[in-house]
Amino acid sequence: TVSIDGEVARQMPASMGKSKFPTPIGQFTALEKQRNVTFDSRTIGIPLDDEEGYLIKGEYGVRVTWGGVYVHSAPWSVGSQGYA
Repeated sequence: TVSIDGEVARQMPASMGKSKFPTPIGQFTALEKQRNVTFDSRTIGIPLDDEEGYLIKGEYGVRVTWGGVYVHSAPWSVGSQGYA
């Protein structure tokens, strides 16, 4: 749910982090917006050659924590959304 000045502006479905890397719960403020963003697992200590490693270029990233939590488009995950 996206709110502006306490009013609901939009609601949309979302996929979240894995159980190993849970997405934090709460209210967040957009800290920074990026048209193009690179997500690199090495920034959180996961080597690229690890089964959990990744280096993905994404679009429309909105940083919501300085620790690396983003809201972003993820067209690569559409086929697996709704599955555990």
